[in-house]
Amino acid sequence: MIVGVQQVASDASKPAELSDIATTMKHLRELTRIAENELNRVVLDCTRARRQLMNSVGTARPTRH
Repeated sequence: MIVGVQQVASDASKPAELSDIATTMKHLRELTRIAENELNRVVLDCTRARRQLMNSVGTARPTRH
């Protein structure tokens, strides 16, 4: 999607209005916010799942250091 925006923006045969550029930038900022939230959710879910797995496995003997 971002590559498409870059291609359209760099095409000199299709000039854009200032309002179109502002709208596109607004949409990209919103998309960035959503993507960051989704990635954060995935990281937290994976961390939680790994922690649960590690707690359920347990160890037969304690590790000696």
